[in-house]
Amino acid sequence: MIKYKDMEEAPPAYSTVHPAQKVPESSHNSAAVSNTYEIYNTTTGLDVTNSGRQIYYLGRYNAPTSPDILAYGGYDHNGPWLAQADFRLVEKSLRVYLGGLKHPAKDDWDTVRHSTEGHIFHTDFFRFEVLDHSSTKRKLHWTKTRDRKLGASRLSIRDHKLVDEGSEDVVAVYTEHNLGMADTLKGRLVFHQRLGDNAELAALVVVIAVNERLRRYTKQIAVAFPAAGGGGAG
Repeated sequence: MIKYKDMEEAPPAYSTVHPAQKVPESSHNSAAVSNTYEIYNTTTGLDVTNSGRQIYYLGRYNAPTSPDILAYGGYDHNGPWLAQADFRLVEKSLRVYLGGLKHPAKDDWDTVRHSTEGHIFHTDFFRFEVLDHSSTKRKLHWTKTRDRKLGASRLSIRDHKLVDEGSEDVVAVYTEHNLGMADTLKGRLVFHQRLGDNAELAALVVVIAVNERLRRYTKQIAVAFPAAGGGGAG
């Protein structure tokens, strides 16, 4: 189960904020029925905003000594470490850690398990468990969607829905808007059910990691087979 390992409660998502930012009193309200995160491309990573202010910075790294995704509180890599994702060491599945340790032990990581359904045209699922804001265990999975009723595009390979495996309700939807120009909106994550800051951070890190691995894979294909084209940055 993905939960904070080294502290009973996570630090506030907005632990570090830019001094120029004015903090609205109603921002990041965990009691709200729905919640929207907007993800923006930067030259070095991703900025995540909520209610008009930045709360997370996601660094994307491709080095043997670094996690693939590192979530910081605030507006850059100087903020507190909140979460990490690694997908180089686990085929198809992911490893995720929530907490402030810079070098988590092996047992501190949780596995986001990959599974498929279908044969010729298969569907990928990324399954994990979290504790929501009421300390209820939730079994969830991310899977691709092209459902226009959910705001997804029929042509997208990066839009995903987060499904509760008990009720089969769609808890959240992630839609991607462009491939990677700096200072532009990359994607939007809308929770139709609130899970709480920790669980929502876990879900965010998982779907970003899933798409980041896809981005790197398509980039490798484009380099290896230039005539075939392929996606670039994103």
